[in-house]
Amino acid sequence: VTTEEYKYGETPSYKGETPVRVSTGEYDFTFSGWSPEIGAVTKDVTYVAQFEVFTKIQGLSLEVSATVLNIDETGTLLATIYPSTATVKDVKWTSLNPSVVTIDNRGKITGVAAGVAVVKVSSMDESFNSYCVVTVNARHTQYIEITASGVSTTQLSGSGVQLSATLMPDNASDTTFTWSSSN
Repeated sequence: VTTEEYKYGETPSYKGETPVRVSTGEYDFTFSGWSPEIGAVTKDVTYVAQFEVFTKIQGLSLEVSATVLNIDETGTLLATIYPSTATVKDVKWTSLNPSVVTIDNRGKITGVAAGVAVVKVSSMDESFNSYCVVTVNARHTQYIEITASGVSTTQLSGSGVQLSATLMPDNASDTTFTWSSSN
């Protein structure tokens, strides 16, 4: 509180630092001006600093704590912010293993490679965090296409045939197989 005297018709000016209201655990404050608006002196007046009030995030959680994707599959993680009346609801998304799972700034996850990754959502000041474990499955072989070269309808006994195998889909990540014969 300061008291100053001005002559009738003069306009007061505040010479101090911008007023500050200390943040609480629940609220942040930003100086927004004076009430009433500062103008020429016509009577005794008291000016009061005005502040915009911002409700802080008090916590956050993810809808799921674990999920499974396939390679190149996408999904979306949903974060819930507490309280729902929080003024600023911005959060940061991070994949702790981006070679397995990537995430964008809206919570969209994409399986990149087989493995396990942890995805983290945080309040902007990182006071609150929540995590989801994402497992990305390997792309398994769905079938094997066998082709033979040098085969005729009158194949002679003891003659050789060259077989080749093509794994399908051709981008399978699990490419192990063994040759065997039933006879």
